[in-house]
Amino acid sequence: MASILFILGVIHKNGKDVLITFVDGFPVILVANVPQGLHVTVTSLLTITAGRLGLDCVETLGSISLIATDKTGTLTKNVMTVTDIWTGPLLTRRAALWNRAAPDVTHPSTIQITIDESVDSESEKKSESPTRSPKIRSPSMVLKQQTLTTTRQYTGNPSDIALLRFADLNFSADITREEYPMIFEIPFNSTNKWQLVIVPATCEKLSQRSFDVFMKGAPEVIIKQCSTIMSAAGEEIPLNEALKSEFSHAYESFGRKGRRIIALATRRLEASNTHFTAEDGNFPSDNLCFVGITAIMDPPRDDVPDAIAKCKAAGIKVFMVTGDRPLIKQRSPDICARFNA
Repeated sequence: MASILFILGVIHKNGKDVLITFVDGFPVILVANVPQGLHVTVTSLLTITAGRLGLDCVETLGSISLIATDKTGTLTKNVMTVTDIWTGPLLTRRAALWNRAAPDVTHPSTIQITIDESVDSESEKKSESPTRSPKIRSPSMVLKQQTLTTTRQYTGNPSDIALLRFADLNFSADITREEYPMIFEIPFNSTNKWQLVIVPATCEKLSQRSFDVFMKGAPEVIIKQCSTIMSAAGEEIPLNEALKSEFSHAYESFGRKGRRIIALATRRLEASNTHFTAEDGNFPSDNLCFVGITAIMDPPRDDVPDAIAKCKAAGIKVFMVTGDRPLIKQRSPDICARFNA
């Protein structure tokens, strides 16, 4: 349109005042054809559309009467921490360790941690002991050097990270992995409910090689694979009914607190064939030595109680869906109380 007007203007003026004709033809027509209210129109349309979508969302939310939510990572922070360890008749509480910054385990010399485990508490035996007559050791931390380097970053399964963080407070996991490289592994799965790894042992024999088999997983499964238990002195003793009863008391106590519980077991293996396969089953998974169980806590998210309170005020019931074991599920009311549910 601007071009047509420009050509007609030049013809009408017999080729005179071409610049004026150009200004009158192009810029004026171009500006006149752009709607000045375009941005206002678009904004209004977007507002109306958003309002209608909002009404649909409100209508959907208004019809909700029940919310089924996952626990780990949704209601909790998914930042797991080892709080207790049970080994034979000994219960060690080390929750105080996590109130301090973790050291840089890449350079173990930057900090030294000594644990005083000689304190017995008779009152704690009566009130909080999961066993009948354990020795409860309350560790105290003595930091020899206050300067800490950058905290190490961990990646992987949250439960494994909790165990690794706890181990790194006492020794370097990286150095241990270099000294004992993993030869064979069966990853954890929901069918077996355990993970198994095989690493070289410290000793060697002439005709055979020595290996250490380590297994971790569900306590009720691991305990059935064991025939001995490791004492506080590091010796293997028969796993009799009395010790199984002590294990059950500790397991139930941790479960009542809503802890995630992982059992540990080991066995020395002498074998000339170093090629282990899951198909051949040429590795031991029974007659293990029961080492102990660890209790892991996953704290609730800070904003969860307020969110659940608002749901309750709106008449919406909140249900926690979890894959925890039946023992922990029995403590769901206490767990939900932490979430104000």
